[in-house]
Amino acid sequence: MAELPAEYQRLMQIVAEEGAAGQGAVCKRVTVKLGLTAEPRHTEGVRVKLKRLVARGWLTESAPGRFTVCP
Repeated sequence: MAELPAEYQRLMQIVAEEGAAGQGAVCKRVTVKLGLTAEPRHTEGVRVKLKRLVARGWLTESAPGRFTVCP
């Protein structure tokens, strides 16, 4: 994970914490934990980054809108 930029490392950390409950992290909760508001302009930016991490194999989308760290 050290090869990821700091912002993406923080996303990974939040998803790992949220996903520990077994449900996976939801974009709005990740956005709020980043210190942003849950407005669409913020959540969409975070969603794009989470989807980018899925595309690169760092995260999985276990259900639509629910993200977990790859084992």
